Amino acid sequence: MVSARVRSISNVSSSSKGCVNPAFISGEIKAPELAPEICEPSSGDDVASRGQWGGKIDFMLTCIGFAVGLGNVWRFPYLCYKNGGGSFLIPYVIMLALVGMPMFFFELSFGQFSSLGPISVWAVTPILQGIGFCMVAISFIVALYYNVVITWAFAFLFRSFSTDVNYLPWMECGNWSTALCFSADDIKEINVNETFRNITMGERNLNPSLYDKLQTPSQQYFYRSVLNMSESMEETGAPVWHLVLTCALVWTVVFFALLKGVSSLGKVMYFVTTFPYIMMTAFVINGAMLEGAGDGIKYYLTPDWEKLQEPQVWADAATQLFFSLSACTGGLIAMGSFNDFKNNCYRDSLLVPIINCCTSVFAGFAVFAVLGHMAKMKGVDIADVAEQGPGLVFVVYPEAISTMTAPVVWAVLFFVMLILLGFSSSFSIMETVFVAIMDEFPHILRATPSRPIIFRGIGCLLMFLLSIPMLTNNGYYVFEVVEFYSGAFPLLIIALFELISISWIYGMNNFASDIEMMLGHKPNLFFRICWRFITPAILFAVLVSSIIGYEENDSYIRRVFKHHDEPEFWKDGDMPIWATAMGWLVMVFIVMWIPIVAMYKVITPAAVKAASSPSAHWHPALEENCLSDKRYTTNNSNVSIDNTRSLNPLGLTINTTPKYISNDTRVWMNTPPVFPSTPPAFPVQPVFVVNGMHNSAFTDSASFVMGPPSPNGVYGPPSPVIFAQPPTFVYAQSSAQPSPPAYTPSSPVHSNTTL
Repeated sequence: MVSARVRSISNVSSSSKGCVNPAFISGEIKAPELAPEICEPSSGDDVASRGQWGGKIDFMLTCIGFAVGLGNVWRFPYLCYKNGGGSFLIPYVIMLALVGMPMFFFELSFGQFSSLGPISVWAVTPILQGIGFCMVAISFIVALYYNVVITWAFAFLFRSFSTDVNYLPWMECGNWSTALCFSADDIKEINVNETFRNITMGERNLNPSLYDKLQTPSQQYFYRSVLNMSESMEETGAPVWHLVLTCALVWTVVFFALLKGVSSLGKVMYFVTTFPYIMMTAFVINGAMLEGAGDGIKYYLTPDWEKLQEPQVWADAATQLFFSLSACTGGLIAMGSFNDFKNNCYRDSLLVPIINCCTSVFAGFAVFAVLGHMAKMKGVDIADVAEQGPGLVFVVYPEAISTMTAPVVWAVLFFVMLILLGFSSSFSIMETVFVAIMDEFPHILRATPSRPIIFRGIGCLLMFLLSIPMLTNNGYYVFEVVEFYSGAFPLLIIALFELISISWIYGMNNFASDIEMMLGHKPNLFFRICWRFITPAILFAVLVSSIIGYEENDSYIRRVFKHHDEPEFWKDGDMPIWATAMGWLVMVFIVMWIPIVAMYKVITPAAVKAASSPSAHWHPALEENCLSDKRYTTNNSNVSIDNTRSLNPLGLTINTTPKYISNDTRVWMNTPPVFPSTPPAFPVQPVFVVNGMHNSAFTDSASFVMGPPSPNGVYGPPSPVIFAQPPTFVYAQSSAQPSPPAYTPSSPVHSNTTL
């Protein structure tokens, strides 16, 4: 039997991933206060089971696709026009430098260092692990409504196909329209010719005073035909089955794109990320040749310098960066976690935000060229046709396409571009959710090659079922509420806690040293100052500004579609109480995890310090990446490296993968046991690392450690043994075999091996 407390030098569980000096191994822990804490060795198989990028291009295209999405087309151009045109680029670029790039670098390096998902990565400060749950919650919500938007784009794509390349179904009013539906030419004439107005509207028994309420076919087509929208939020109605079936198709595509995790995702992104740029370029060129395009572009870029004095303009710039770069959703952490440890994430953190910013500006030319054309055709100001969100891409742009040559071709290309822009973000958002959960339960969800596939399939099915409420007759109202309340507030709160956690609790010096292990140098002073002071201050100011300027989403929801025939229905009203409550519940669902998890972690006062310090799971995933920093080979234990005595003074580096279980003791070994018939030159046997202390069951002070039994009773030579300050110790073979002569060193040797 074993007469010593054989134990590991790590208090990391056997399921964790980690690293250790290749000359050492681990066993069972019985006195953790006596030995250095060294993270457990990893063969690299654990990292491989998560998946890794097939190449650098896979990662870059996925990051660009993740950042560049629908918001670049339907949100940024409108904000630019609303907040001073060209002058808006000044606060946008400043916020990009002070908020966007620092947050992008922060999250990318955070995930890359640990090779962990957005929940597990918070082993760095366990008390704030709720941040990770918040990130997964917001990605979960965004994935639901983002794929609904892709569903609408698919619905338009299917309806765009026609044998007549000059005809689209929203070019003229149909059986889905109301008496207020008029062609763009008729509306233009009604606005300027009172006689024509009275005659034309009188023919439909409409009051001529309603001339400013008239709508084009494209306006009514989206809401009345595609969405089959109910008269109000209170009328839930039934599922719109053509949308339900289309949404099932969308989630099927997501499942197959993520079938093998990042290995399949990276390959899909070669097409999904690059093709929209080709289409966007074509639309810019075509839009520039439309009548009135110059007016639209001028309207887009003309600076209004007085706007820079308004705090809301700066708040909009900062908020847009969060939407655009997908920061604080866990996606960047998840994508970075599949990188090689030595990847230059600093360079990536500069390139991707700049590419994203340029894409947003470039998309603005395509959008406002069309808006200028539409204003020219209707004889109205550009401000009367400028919209953001779904109204822009599913109402204004389709109407403009209907005026182009071969509109069917342009419609197909436009909606394919929208679908790919949506998928480029949706794929990464869903992989973030899947990776976060699988990293928490790897022993279950990665136990076999088929389990990740089954898990992703079940996840996509559940997400599809949960999205059905947005596919009913009042689904668009639900969509607007969920999208509005899951926006700025939660992201800003997550970002603040994220920066506080690393900069002030874990420590900026520690985080800078972690980055140095990856890049070979610490982040420059600019980023460290931003992470610690500038970025949190800006985020806090934006959060306060957003709270002060907060308005319920009632008016926008009520203005979404005024398709009723009676004028009293056009008056803005209040949203139902249940709708407002639902919105706040969405927000609470996202941010509640921070206090809940923190309270769980500090149920006992003694747990506060432990929950605020990095756990044993916080370290690079592979052992070779740990060796450059002593923080990940020893952790302030009672026994220092200098006091460790070793019978392996050469510090041989041996394979670290196999495990051997003896009759009496489980030990982790760094090479398979060797049992030659004659003793070979010392040392070649496995290295056992144990804590040297006397067993209280014995009267003497000697510490014994049992070696593995040799086969067939053949005596194997003693293995090198590492003891932590033993008084004396004796090497003994397992009692299952004849005991060999005792091996007792006369003078233990100090090891110069770096743990």
